[in-house]
Amino acid sequence: MNRETPTWQPVSALPTLASLIDDIGADTGAQRETFQSVKTEPDVLDSALIERIERVYSEQVDICDLLEEQLSRWRQGPLSSEQSNEIARLESQVATLRANLTNVLDLVGEVKDHTIDKTWRRTNWRSVSSFFRKNTGSEKSHDDDQL
Repeated sequence: MNRETPTWQPVSALPTLASLIDDIGADTGAQRETFQSVKTEPDVLDSALIERIERVYSEQVDICDLLEEQLSRWRQGPLSSEQSNEIARLESQVATLRANLTNVLDLVGEVKDHTIDKTWRRTNWRSVSSFFRKNTGSEKSHDDDQL
């Protein structure tokens, strides 16, 4: 992630950030459920997709750091009780968001060696190896060459 100095927002931006966090949280929760189901069928994914997921979700975990810092900065200022309650809710949302992102990264880590391209390579290498084991004996006839 690009490490530019963030532009910290005034507390008046709280409703906008709340909407963003809520939307991202809902999307990430749904994606976590999708990846949970992929755990039993990892060969529906390919290695390039896994690499992109790891990169994007790792960046999103880094963004959680920014969200937590922004909320912490707002918490230090004068707040109405409504703003304070909303910040507390968002802190909980960001913690859930981070947990979901980390869960997806963990799931991806579990299935990354079982993607379709890696499974296909292992299967083909086993087939080639098996082919030569079957056809290396003295019983091999010239008819086998015609296959």
